Amino acid sequence: MQIRKEDERWRRDQRHTAYQAMFRADMAQQAAAKAVIGERHTHDDELSPELKSLITEAHEEALAALSLIELCGPLPVLEAAEELERAGLALMQVYSFPRSQENFTSEAPRATARHWAALKAFRTAARDALGYSNSGDWAATS
Repeated sequence: MQIRKEDERWRRDQRHTAYQAMFRADMAQQAAAKAVIGERHTHDDELSPELKSLITEAHEEALAALSLIELCGPLPVLEAAEELERAGLALMQVYSFPRSQENFTSEAPRATARHWAALKAFRTAARDALGYSNSGDWAATS
């Protein structure tokens, strides 16, 4: 019985670490999108090498977090994390469009809404997998 509890605790700790990595990766993707917005206020030409690097690093961080989640699961969290990664990537891509392009004005609100929905779904799936109630009380369930 003690070994089983230790195994469960170890699994929960691994999941917690993986889920935190996904949250950090999502924050990196959002930061990259915001950095692009800042540059797009000043010019409509190609993104600077620094911004391209920032976007690439944020995407790679998200892929690494997905790999961790794939190892420790469960599947509903992985699926929610995959959608969050795709939504974050779409957000970075949309904000890479010059503001003068019609694509930017038509896609930016949709990309933002998709991202927030994906983030909410990931949070819910992660709380469920970690055994927390979704009622808002954040108390561990038994």
